[in-house]
Amino acid sequence: MQTDSVYGYLNSLWTLLFSPQGFAGVGVMFILCVLQFRVRSARWVCLGLLFYVSTYAAGELRQDAALEYLQIPFPLSIIRAHTREFTVLLVVCLLVPLIQSSRGWRRHLVSAGLVFYVILQAWMCVRLYANGDSAARSLLSLISYALLLATLVVGVGRSLQSFEDGYALCGSFAFAGFLFAISNVYHTVMNPASSYTGRFYGITPNPQYVGQACALFLIPTLFLAQSPQVRKWWRPFLWTSAGLLIVFLIWSGSRTGVLMALVGVAALYRSHVDRFVVAGIFVGAAVLIALPYFPDAAANIAHILNTENTRAGAWESLIDIYRQNPLFGAQYQGTGYAESYYLAALAYYGLVGFIPALLTTLCYAGSVLRIVRRRSDLGPHAGLADVATAGMLMVLVISVFESFLLGVWNTSEMFLFVQFAFIGYLRDEQDALAEAPDEYLMMADAGAEPAI
Repeated sequence: MQTDSVYGYLNSLWTLLFSPQGFAGVGVMFILCVLQFRVRSARWVCLGLLFYVSTYAAGELRQDAALEYLQIPFPLSIIRAHTREFTVLLVVCLLVPLIQSSRGWRRHLVSAGLVFYVILQAWMCVRLYANGDSAARSLLSLISYALLLATLVVGVGRSLQSFEDGYALCGSFAFAGFLFAISNVYHTVMNPASSYTGRFYGITPNPQYVGQACALFLIPTLFLAQSPQVRKWWRPFLWTSAGLLIVFLIWSGSRTGVLMALVGVAALYRSHVDRFVVAGIFVGAAVLIALPYFPDAAANIAHILNTENTRAGAWESLIDIYRQNPLFGAQYQGTGYAESYYLAALAYYGLVGFIPALLTTLCYAGSVLRIVRRRSDLGPHAGLADVATAGMLMVLVISVFESFLLGVWNTSEMFLFVQFAFIGYLRDEQDALAEAPDEYLMMADAGAEPAI
């Protein structure tokens, strides 16, 4: 994207703001901002809407938008046409919790893994400019990273002040998953040609996006469906959503998505085999009922079970690109990264970019493992540590087989930012209990956090 593309995007955003869809969108954003000042839970609704809108990934549609299987019905088509703009507006809305909330009793809002990830993103902006891209694009990328860091790490981190907030964060992803599942059902009913060559595209432009979104949203949904902290009348919606997410995951034929879901489920239920059996019965029944109504299910299951390495060619190509400039990486052509976060970082950003990319995931995994070792410190809320573990394993799967973490404004990157905030909160909860267990338990029972 050169200078004219950047200015074209800004002009598109300006035009949207003065269109009927833009007025409606700005109206919704204004209501969300006002509600966040008055109702604390509104921030979690806004976060869920952000992740839901991000799944449309409109930036990938420019060349194939006319194809039948990518056509989606009204009003989803409006979101698809302006995904990036609506995503930016929702992130701006999340500045409210950043401004309104204080650090409170929290200690760890920034982790080492986050620092390395920020270093990687800063180096990516420098490389964009050095490769001959416009200063406008480099500056816009830097502002985007800073905005996501401020809202999804600092803002969400400040908002996480109690176990109730931890469950609300999981609820944001479950809410996004429910909207994603219902939207795909609506799209499938209205446009039966929503699958192409047997794989489900849904409201996204890529079946890999479908698989990734289904896996990321599935784990918090299953966790809340069996949590005593959730009102019983929510559970039918959660179980229905979980069943639909699994159906769409299978229909997408995404082996990466299925692997993410498998490792996530294993982490979530590793200490609760009984809950796994219950979840298997409920979700399995829903899948068996729904799957026969979706075409090419058998073919997609066969594709998922196929062990052929379809990424070997792309990985070899990335290694060849890396050899052109081992230290700083080859010039990025702006055509999309290939299928590996680490190899793409190595190829286009050299060892200078690969080292912080690798350290990001190593430090992130180390932070989660430290929480897992002290899982019992969280008492009846230890399941939140399982959710964090599942998230970490899914991120590691994404980093090996996809390059989404090198992007901006996409679901995976934003998920990683929120994960940094989440694990920082869990670490603070464990430290608080270790330092003043009696005071902590007494104040927790009263619904307040200890002033440590």
